[in-house]
Amino acid sequence: MAKTMKAADARHRRTRRYFLKTAAGAALAAPAILKMTRAYADTPKLKVGHVSPRTGPLAGFAEADEHILAGVAKAFS
Repeated sequence: MAKTMKAADARHRRTRRYFLKTAAGAALAAPAILKMTRAYADTPKLKVGHVSPRTGPLAGFAEADEHILAGVAKAFS
């Protein structure tokens, strides 16, 4: 009685060819993934932006913005 492989088993079979392809792909991708570089900013200041719906149907959500932004400015200064 011959043993037949199910389709799911055939897809998940680990062969030498599968291992070599995976190892080669990992070796090629490793320098790009593992490269650590320092990010240099154009200016030493950090600029924080804020988008708010001041007009239109969503303007009600912007009513507390002045209070919140004043607290954020106080925390950063």
